[in-house]
Amino acid sequence: MILRLGVLVLALSTVAAGPNCAWRPLDPGSGQFKVGAMSLDLGESDHPEAPRAWLGPITIARPNAAACTVDPVVGIVERPIFANGTTLLIATYSGSTSIVFGVDGRDCRVLWRSKPYVGHATLDGNRLTLGKTVVTLGPSCLP
Repeated sequence: MILRLGVLVLALSTVAAGPNCAWRPLDPGSGQFKVGAMSLDLGESDHPEAPRAWLGPITIARPNAAACTVDPVVGIVERPIFANGTTLLIATYSGSTSIVFGVDGRDCRVLWRSKPYVGHATLDGNRLTLGKTVVTLGPSCLP
């Protein structure tokens, strides 16, 4: 009985923590790159030889579909950018504050927006750290 209860608690805690969303960090290079079937263009870069930021607008193209443009509120883009197949987590900044956006790579919709934060964004499993704040990603792979 106790063993079954322990297995049930472990199973429920795994579900509550969210699935393995298979996020992977992307290297945007010059700002034009491919992620699976998606081709992304982050717009004009801040420096042609070694870009650190892109002004947008972000354009996403997919085979057999019309290209779309992400809402201009998602810009100025910086690293990190993460992808899990269809969804992108895109870090942006304005002045000294940053915001991460969850963007649907199929139709360019903004699915989620973090609160403004100061510092860096990192992703470890289902824990997205934004400066000093930790956000847990749920079953949808977003908070």
